[in-house]
Amino acid sequence: CEEWIDELRLVHSWFEKGYINQDAATTTVAFEAAFRAGDNFAAMMYWMPNSPKAFGGQEMVYAPLDEHVAFSGATGGVNWAIPINSEDPEKAMQLLDYLYGSSEIMQLLNWGEEGIDWDYVDKENNVINYPEGVTEETATYHYATSWAIPNQFICSVWEGVADPDVAEQMAEFNASGLRSKAFGFAFDPTGYENLMTALNNVKDKYYTSLATGAVDPDEYIPLFAEELEKNGIRELCEAKQAQFDAWLAENGAKE
Repeated sequence: CEEWIDELRLVHSWFEKGYINQDAATTTVAFEAAFRAGDNFAAMMYWMPNSPKAFGGQEMVYAPLDEHVAFSGATGGVNWAIPINSEDPEKAMQLLDYLYGSSEIMQLLNWGEEGIDWDYVDKENNVINYPEGVTEETATYHYATSWAIPNQFICSVWEGVADPDVAEQMAEFNASGLRSKAFGFAFDPTGYENLMTALNNVKDKYYTSLATGAVDPDEYIPLFAEELEKNGIRELCEAKQAQFDAWLAENGAKE
C-alpha cells in the first residue's frame, strides 16, 4: 500500500543520512549487544509495560510510532497448549493448571532460586535483585523472559527493569489494544505450502533490504511486486480471503 511505501521512503532517507547502520540488512548483532557496545543510540522494537528501562546499562526512553493494536500473531507466538496427539490430555491439563497457578514455579523458571539467583529488595512490593556478591556476569541462572512462561503476572519484578505494578499495567495494556475484526483468524496453509515457500523466498530476497532502508523503494518495490505476482501472490490472497470470509461468517464478528 502507499502508506507502507511512504514509510520505506522515510527509512531509506534515514539510511542515506547515516542514521541507520550501513550493514543493517546483513548484520547478525542484536540491538541489545549493540547498546552494550555503545554502537547504537536507538532501535525499533515492540513496546509493552514490561519492556526494559535500560539496555546494556543505558537508560531507555520509548517513543510510540503507531497506535497500540492487538493482532492475531501476537497471541500465537508463545503457546502453552495441549497437542492434538497428546497421549494423556487430562494429565497435560493438570500440569498446565499447576504451571499457571504456581507463583513458586513461575519464579523458579524466570528468576531461579531465592538466595542463589535472586533476593528480595522490597518484599512488600515483590521487587527483587541479585543477591549480594552476584552480578549479571556471575549469575548462574537468569531467564528474565517472563512473557514466554505460562503466567508472567505472578512473577516478581526485577529492580530497575519494570515498575512494581507492572502486572496491573500489562493487564490494562492487553485489554486496551485496538482489535480488528480479523483478530483470532488463522490461515490454514494446507495445499498452499509450495506456493508459500516460493513467496517467502521472494520476500527474503527483498524485504530486509527495503525495511532497513538499504535500497531505494521506488526502484525495488516494482521488482518486488513483479516477482510476487509471478509466484502466485494473488492466488494466495484469494485463498486467505475465502477462508477469512468463512471464518467471519461463522464467528459473527462485528464492525
